[in-house]
Amino acid sequence: MKRKTIISYSTMMLTTALLSSNVFNATAQTDNSVGEKLKNLHVEEHLGICSPASSLMPTDLSIGLVYQFTPRFSAQILSSGQYFVPKNGMTNKYNYAFGLGGGIGFSPFPIDPNAFGVCEIRASFTAPISNSDYKNMGYGIGIYWRGNTNNYRHKLVPLVGVEYRIHDFDANGLKTFNGFYATFGLRF
Repeated sequence: MKRKTIISYSTMMLTTALLSSNVFNATAQTDNSVGEKLKNLHVEEHLGICSPASSLMPTDLSIGLVYQFTPRFSAQILSSGQYFVPKNGMTNKYNYAFGLGGGIGFSPFPIDPNAFGVCEIRASFTAPISNSDYKNMGYGIGIYWRGNTNNYRHKLVPLVGVEYRIHDFDANGLKTFNGFYATFGLRF
């Protein structure tokens, strides 16, 4: 692995771990109810489709575990299956990569409990787990809109977003890929 990639990965993991441990301790001191803490835990599934570039059209299927520390701050643990489809349509099993990672989110606008939805800015990263030609470090930043869970009776809410991602491939001969993703999913 490249030295720059290792340092970036280590820094992000350490920052996420420190942020998570500090916020969990602060929450634990102010709220003793386990039910209230679990109420802030959500699962998200989403499909990301990228604009074609560099002879590839990436798609991404992600499942994330999201903890809402406060109404405006959240942290995510992500698992991501990435499929890099060549523009000519040929598909092979080596075009697939799998990654694990995390991220943080912030809602820049005040959140009204009766609002229709919530906007959130998210930054995330994924590190390669599978051994594939397309294994990569992924970095993303984007803006997401999700339905407000207070307004939905079944607690299944839509999630849409636009994200800019960078895929830094480990394999020689593959250039770093940059692109915009449109994301559609559900949060429950």
